Order: sequence, then structure tokens, then C-alpha cells
Amino acid sequence: MQHSDNSDFMKTVEEIKLSEEQAEKIKLEAKEKAEQIVKKGKETTMKIKSETDEQIVKNKNKTLQSGKENIEKEVDEVVQKAHQTGESLKKKKLKKEDSVAILKEFILKL
Repeated sequence: MQHSDNSDFMKTVEEIKLSEEQAEKIKLEAKEKAEQIVKKGKETTMKIKSETDEQIVKNKNKTLQSGKENIEKEVDEVVQKAHQTGESLKKKKLKKEDSVAILKEFILKL
């Protein structure tokens, strides 16, 4: 019986050892899967961040372009008004000069 007990004991020890090895293998596989999931998650996060950053830059550029166009339009309007005002003043000046010339002619004829 002692031989049988020893054999059963060794069998139990081997089963425990085998179970521990299987458990270790399962833990390693689970760890590898978890690392892959984390890696994929990081890659996805970086991709989303990159796409978001690109969209932010595009939106900023669009806003800047729109602002630039509005400023250019306002500048053109101011330049056009200044030109019109200049033309108006030029006409008034000519009219005044014409008036002076007519007045001089009138005085000379007296």
C-alpha cells in the first residue's frame, strides 16, 4: 500500500505541477491578449487624436481665410469710399476754381 500511496502522491504532485503550468500558460496568453488590446486602443486613440488635430487645423485655416476675406472686403470698401470722397473734393475744388475764374472775368469786365 505504501507504494500505491507514494504513486498516488506522485500522481497528485504531477497533476498539481501540470495544473500550475497550464494556469501559468493561461495567464501569459491573457496578458498577451490584454497587451494587444491596450496597444490597439493606444493606436486607435492616436489616430483619432491625429484626425481631430487635422480637423482643428482645417477649421482654423477656414476661419482665418474667412476673416481675411472679410478684412479685404472692408479695406476695399474703405478705399472705394476714400476714392469717391477724393473725387468729390476734387470736383468741388474745380468748381471753386471755376468760380474764382468767372469772378475774375466778371470783375475785369466791369
